[in-house]
Amino acid sequence: MRRLLLVLAGSFLLGLITYFLLGFVADWYGQKHIQSDEDISNIYLIFLGVLFMSIIIGAIAGNFIHKSLTKRSSGRP
Repeated sequence: MRRLLLVLAGSFLLGLITYFLLGFVADWYGQKHIQSDEDISNIYLIFLGVLFMSIIIGAIAGNFIHKSLTKRSSGRP
């Protein structure tokens, strides 16, 4: 149960941080570089890919934290 909570927390936190960072990037990029609806579609798909990857990486980080906490509590090196 603890492992599941850490994996979900890691994916949620990294996903949330990435979501807000991408919002700032979208504001900057939109004002300077978007000239058509196709540009908007392309950057939207890229941002969705980045968000998906950050959620996966957050889950991996949560699993790694669980393994390190388990290893430390069991006394294994």
